[in-house]
Amino acid sequence: MVFIEILKNLSKNEIRILSAIHTSLDRNNLRYNKNSYVDGNVVREHLCLSKEEYELAMLNLFRLYCCEGFHQETSAMYFGNIPIQANGGIEKFRITALGYKLLDMILEKD
Repeated sequence: MVFIEILKNLSKNEIRILSAIHTSLDRNNLRYNKNSYVDGNVVREHLCLSKEEYELAMLNLFRLYCCEGFHQETSAMYFGNIPIQANGGIEKFRITALGYKLLDMILEKD
């Protein structure tokens, strides 16, 4: 039921973004290496999306919890003893477990 609601809220550009990542050569590295991320500028240029089209699509994918901003497993910086985590936003992002489950259900062939 969750996936039906997500699918009803996806636009053509969001499906194109997810599909392009799912069919990329390094998809397994992106999926299983938590320190790897998708470069949003590469995706945007590959799909010939304007900055506005890309931003709207990515913000909706974030809203649906299909994607999230990239953050490294280990902190790059510390403020005293407090680790500082940077979020890559829509420029450096990862597909979430929910996003991959959705892709597996709709794009995998039996």
